[in-house]
Amino acid sequence: MTIAEFDKLDEIEGVKQELIDGELVLTPSPVPRYNLVSSNLVVRLGPLIDQNELGIVLWNQDYAVGDDVLNPNLAFIRAQRAVERDRRPGWVPDLVVEIRSPSNQRKSEDLRAKAKRYLEGGAQAVWLLYPEAGIARIEKPGQPSQVLDVESGGKLEDQDLLPGFSIALADIFE
Repeated sequence: MTIAEFDKLDEIEGVKQELIDGELVLTPSPVPRYNLVSSNLVVRLGPLIDQNELGIVLWNQDYAVGDDVLNPNLAFIRAQRAVERDRRPGWVPDLVVEIRSPSNQRKSEDLRAKAKRYLEGGAQAVWLLYPEAGIARIEKPGQPSQVLDVESGGKLEDQDLLPGFSIALADIFE
């Protein structure tokens, strides 16, 4: 399937649609726990981003990434980048957040492969969150993966993209 063919599809209520390697990937809505992880991040990120005019946070937004159409759980876009409000962005956000959910299908559950696509497309950072395991994997271009966990007090932060933001994994996964 091509992006043009993907764009002609009807939306299906409660189902996330992505185009990965030419295949349509359908992912059912996650259970509440995974929506709460997203909410915990948005609630804590929002005020910092608004007060400092850093940019915007979007969720459930499609992005064209090469020949794929990906829909991360959350994305941060710096203020310097213009966002066309009436069509899908043709570029990758600065920060992408993907949350592993048991409802993920085969193609979408390989979050590390998706992270690689985002980074190759221009993302400055990708946060892969695994609530069941209490871990986060931080991917950045040209750097080794960083794995954080709740037990050792791991915190999500990126002073280059989000100066002043820091949140304990325990607060996200609560």
